[in-house]
Amino acid sequence: MSKATSPNGWADLGEIIRQQRVKIPLTLQELASKTSVSPSHLGRIERGERFPSARILKRIARPLGFEEDELFTLAGYLTPPEGQHLGNGSGIYLYPQTA
Repeated sequence: MSKATSPNGWADLGEIIRQQRVKIPLTLQELASKTSVSPSHLGRIERGERFPSARILKRIARPLGFEEDELFTLAGYLTPPEGQHLGNGSGIYLYPQTA
């Protein structure tokens, strides 16, 4: 499935994950080592070819600097807090909070 045809923003979620991984910086192999998720599967998620399960999101959230609920919301598993919106530069839930 291509990015153009991926349903429910798979490609967008994958791109957010990829951008954060590169920003940290971590290679796919390093993230795989920290999360016990294969680098090939992580790459497919980042390219929007696969949609991550809640179990995978839970594994990758902390190493990428996200709270679990942020990735769950981006993936559509949770509803955003009332009055807050996702995407398009809002800054809410798109990138991890920095202290």
